[in-house]
Amino acid sequence: MPVPKDVYDLLVDSHPGLADLALWVREVVLAGEPDLTERVYPGWDGVGFRHPDAGYVCAIYPREQEQAVRLLFEHGVRLDDPEGLLEGAGSQTRFLRVRERDELLAAAIGRYVHAAVAERLFRR
Repeated sequence: MPVPKDVYDLLVDSHPGLADLALWVREVVLAGEPDLTERVYPGWDGVGFRHPDAGYVCAIYPREQEQAVRLLFEHGVRLDDPEGLLEGAGSQTRFLRVRERDELLAAAIGRYVHAAVAERLFRR
């Protein structure tokens, strides 16, 4: 799927060391929920994903200091986490730390993204 110029510019120009991984996470997220649209959040240094009915669902944030890409779920605290992949201790968000491409992780990301959309639709 084509990468919008602003998304490409943020991920490749601002995060060259993590660009390939971030673009892979982006593709996995969009494959998990094809109805998502993406938007660059320059102030947050990330790319957010919205569903037309569920609203803002998740975002990716390249983090050089961690050598990882964080996939943050806006209401991650409400998601089931049977695989124990979600991190964070806040009252609302949770994130998945991605350090490398992995097909098992890609399948898990797809499940989490789908669950995050379903959770938001249920709460509306």
